[in-house]
Amino acid sequence: MVQSASPSVSGMYRLFMQLCFPMRKQFANLLGRPLPYPVFIAGLALLIWHPTITASVLRKPYDTIWNLIHDVVIGIFILSALPVGVQHMKRRSCPLGDVTLLYFALCVISTLPLLIVPTLGVSYVRMLIVSLVTFLAVFLVSHRVTLNRPHRTFIGMMSAWGSWAVVSALRGLERVGTVYGSQSRLDIMGHTNSRAGYELLFFLLLIGFGIHLGRRYRFVVLSLSAILSVSLLTSYSRGAWLALCAGVLYIVAVTRGWRYMILTAVILLVVFTVLPGALGAKAREGVDPSYPTTVFRIGLWKQVIGFIGANPWGGCGYESLWFSAVSWLNPDEPVLVGRHAHNLYLHTWAELGILGLVALIWLMWSVIRFLRKKAYWESVGLNGIRIGVLSCLIALILHGMVDVTWRDYHQQVFFWSLLGWISGVMKGESR
Repeated sequence: MVQSASPSVSGMYRLFMQLCFPMRKQFANLLGRPLPYPVFIAGLALLIWHPTITASVLRKPYDTIWNLIHDVVIGIFILSALPVGVQHMKRRSCPLGDVTLLYFALCVISTLPLLIVPTLGVSYVRMLIVSLVTFLAVFLVSHRVTLNRPHRTFIGMMSAWGSWAVVSALRGLERVGTVYGSQSRLDIMGHTNSRAGYELLFFLLLIGFGIHLGRRYRFVVLSLSAILSVSLLTSYSRGAWLALCAGVLYIVAVTRGWRYMILTAVILLVVFTVLPGALGAKAREGVDPSYPTTVFRIGLWKQVIGFIGANPWGGCGYESLWFSAVSWLNPDEPVLVGRHAHNLYLHTWAELGILGLVALIWLMWSVIRFLRKKAYWESVGLNGIRIGVLSCLIALILHGMVDVTWRDYHQQVFFWSLLGWISGVMKGESR
C-alpha cells in the first residue's frame, strides 16, 4: 500500500507544480509591469485625501469601507513597488534612490527601540512602519510610472495633488471675512498652518508648470493661482508667507532677471506693510522679536536643542519627540506645544539623530543638484516644471526653519511622489 501511494502523491505534486508555475510566472510578469496610469493617479489622490475624509467622521459602515479601500490601495502600491526596489538594489541606477532608501532605513531603524516603551509598543511602531513603507512605495511607484512618459505623468500627478490643494483653498476663502474679525484656525481640512504649507508648494509648482503653457490654459492657471493666493494670504501663517515670497522671487529671478526680482521684493514688502486689519498686524508682528509666538518658538527651539544635547548622535525615534520630551523635561513645564519642534531640522535631528539629519539634507541637495542641469530639462521640454520644482523646494527648505508641516501625511505623499517623478526623469537622463 505504501509503494502504491507514493506515485500518487508525487503525481499530485507534479500536477500542482504544473498548475502553479504558469500562475507564478504570470504573477511575476504582472509585478514587473508599471502600475496602470489611471490606477496610479486615482490611488495617489486617495492617499492624499485619506486623512481629511477620515477626519470628517464618516458614518458606519462607510468609515470601514473607506479604510478598507485605503488599505487595498496601499497594498497595491507596495506590491508594485517591490520589483522597482529590487531592481534598484541590483543596478544602483539612480543616486536619488540611494539617498531615499537610506533616509527611510534610518527612519525604520529609529522606531525599533519604541517597541519596549510601555505607552507606545508594537501597535504604535507597526503604524509608523506602515506609514514609512507607504511613502517609500509612493516614491518607487512614481519613479517607475514616470520613466516612459514624464510629462503626462506630471500632469496626472498635478491633478491628484491639486484636488486637495484647490478644495482646501476654496474652503479657505471663508477666511476672507476674518481680515477684520476673528480668525478660524482649524477645521476638517486641518490647521491653517498645515494647509498653507501644502497649498504654497502646489501654488509654486502650478506657476512653474504654467510658464510654457498655451494661452487657452493660462486662464485656468491664473484662476487657480488667484484662489490659492487668497487662501494663503488669509492663512495668517507667517512661515508660509515667507516661504511663498522666496519661491516667487526665485521664479521672477530666473524668468525675468534679477532687476525684476528686486522690484518684486520691494512690491511684496510694501504690500505686507500696508495690509489691512488682522493681516497687516500679523505681518508686522513677524518682525517683532517680542511678539508672543516669536518668543514661543525661540523657547521651543531652546527646549529641543537641550534635548538634542543630551543625545546628539542618536535619536528618540521617528514621530516620538513629544513622548520623549515629556518624560525628559520638567513635568510642570509646557512641552512642545503643537507636539513638534516648529523646525524641521531640529525635529529630525532629535528623532533620527545626526545621521538622519544628514540624510535629509543630502536628499534635498541631491534633488537641487539634478534640477540645476538646465540643458537636459530644456531638451526634454520640462524646463518650466524644473523652475516650479526648484521654487517649491526652496519654499519647503525655508518653511522648514519655522514649522514641521512637511511631516503631515498628505504632504508626505505629495513630496515623495514628486521626488519619485524627479527620480524617473533622472533615470531617463542616464539612458
